[in-house]
Amino acid sequence: MIIKTRKSGILILSFKNIVSGLALSGIILLASCGDDDEPTASIETELGYVLYTFGEGNFITSSDTLFTGTVNVTDLTNAIQVAGNARGGGKAFNGSFYAGVSPSGDPGIQKYTRDETGTLQEDGFISITQESPFDFSEATKGYYVDITRSTTALQIFDPSTMQRTGQIDYPEEVTKFNTGDVANIGLSLVQVSGDYVYTQVGFRESDGTVAYDSTFVVAINTDTDTFEELMIYPKAYNFSEGARDTNGDLYLEGGVSNPPLGVASRELARIKSGTTAFDLTFGTEGIFGFRDIIENPGTGFGIVLTVGAPLVQDGKLYMRIFSDELIGNDAFFSENIDGYVVDMNAETGSKIQEIPSSSFATNSLEGPKLLDDLIYFPVSKNDFQGYYTYDPITGAVNKAITLEGIKPAAIAKLEITE
Repeated sequence: MIIKTRKSGILILSFKNIVSGLALSGIILLASCGDDDEPTASIETELGYVLYTFGEGNFITSSDTLFTGTVNVTDLTNAIQVAGNARGGGKAFNGSFYAGVSPSGDPGIQKYTRDETGTLQEDGFISITQESPFDFSEATKGYYVDITRSTTALQIFDPSTMQRTGQIDYPEEVTKFNTGDVANIGLSLVQVSGDYVYTQVGFRESDGTVAYDSTFVVAINTDTDTFEELMIYPKAYNFSEGARDTNGDLYLEGGVSNPPLGVASRELARIKSGTTAFDLTFGTEGIFGFRDIIENPGTGFGIVLTVGAPLVQDGKLYMRIFSDELIGNDAFFSENIDGYVVDMNAETGSKIQEIPSSSFATNSLEGPKLLDDLIYFPVSKNDFQGYYTYDPITGAVNKAITLEGIKPAAIAKLEITE
């Protein structure tokens, strides 16, 4: 493969959710079942639900049951108040919720767990100098990026103790691209799927121009915590989000990575479950341009085109996308963010008309989330804050949660799957 240096291009501006991959995950333990030695059905231990909000004070609270109806900021009597901006939300894993900032507003990985009385408690914090992506492979192992500690290594931590436990240094196959033309190295995208954790390495020159007309994704074996493959795609993309399908296939969302002006988050790449290579049979030469098939796709100048991480279920992509032309500051205040569903197999897609449009200026950065067989879309506009649900089987849409005095940052189910 020939990797070309690139001396010109356009800058991506991305207002993405810091966290990738927003699907719930857990541990699946297969137990023998008599002489037949067949696995038992998985058992879910439900520990409640978490609601993360921002606006008139940022709060994180929990409940035994899924939030519904009207929730007022004054009703959050057992909530933990969070300083700073909570728009980035967080993710649930193995019975706990993890956010990108601490209650004092410091960036890092903040763990919250419900105690025996059902009260949400702070349960450990890993400090990072800036908000960074993270993901989990098992109950005692997770991964995150800390570029101030190292730009050529992936950090390891134990979610059960919330302690950093080491790092995985990238080998010469990766570091050889750090040549004299490279002024900085950026790490993005931490996504676990199957036996691998994937992270992207970006090489840029002093003016921000991408140094190579290629995309570099490192695949690390989570069983051994060793480098296994440097995946190279022969065009420069910035993959800032990832999502796993129900069959374990990993989808990376991003756009062409070229300064100083441009648009982001308009295409997908796929890594088939259990592999360490881009799936070149997907889309056109391995890239699926989802914005080319949806209704009224819109255009933009330096504006991110999707909001929050995508949700992938059974070959369908659920996203929140800017629908209109995005020119000037009006784009931030217009109600032009809509819910979409894209069938990647049929290559069709459409706006979910019954879900109200949101504006970016006051909006959550969370993507759609699957909870109890329904897909929750956050909605944020002048006259409504809350969530609408979409039934992926029937297509039915309903108003699920109305928030008063607060805005949606994240919603999650706390559960342990055995």
